[in-house]
Amino acid sequence: MGYYVSPIPCPWCNAESRFEFERRIVADHPERFEDVNLYSCGACGMPVFGDDTDDGPNRTIFLWWCPVGHETPDYEGVPDRIAEAAREGHRCMSVSAPNAAAVMARRAVQATALDLGARKDNLINQLARLRDQGKITQSLFEVAEKLRLGGNDGAHPADSVTVLEAQQLLLFLDALLLYVFGLPSKLRLATDPPTEGAAATP
Repeated sequence: MGYYVSPIPCPWCNAESRFEFERRIVADHPERFEDVNLYSCGACGMPVFGDDTDDGPNRTIFLWWCPVGHETPDYEGVPDRIAEAAREGHRCMSVSAPNAAAVMARRAVQATALDLGARKDNLINQLARLRDQGKITQSLFEVAEKLRLGGNDGAHPADSVTVLEAQQLLLFLDALLLYVFGLPSKLRLATDPPTEGAAATP
């Protein structure tokens, strides 16, 4: 009987599901290919390939898996250069590149700080100044700090970011961008309806 890997979104059915180890597939040409594991989704039974590692008592996580299902938010109301950095972070996750995803999440945070009026400085000082000026709340500062530190880990060879950590960082990033840009954009649309002439324009 196989063991189970901690839940990830299934690339086939999108359920947050555990995956059961089925068997190890040994490469016929080890000089060209690596051995891989075969797993099955606990919800739909569809297969994924990958590898895993222990992450504490009774907990096993994916190191990588394929295929990867990953939707990129539309980032409505988010300035283009910030949205593109965030989208690139999600694209990195779609190919199981968590360090790169974390770095791009940090890039999006720094672009956000500059958009909010931060002066050129290191990111921790920019975020602290925005908090002190009341442009971001303490809670947003703490979220941005998680993203800053995660991006640092992804960028420096002494540290690394796991797939699950990168997924969490992207969730933090999406929440931050929604709060800073997305919700105000939706509120403006709600409180400033188009004029009669604009509404008639196809």
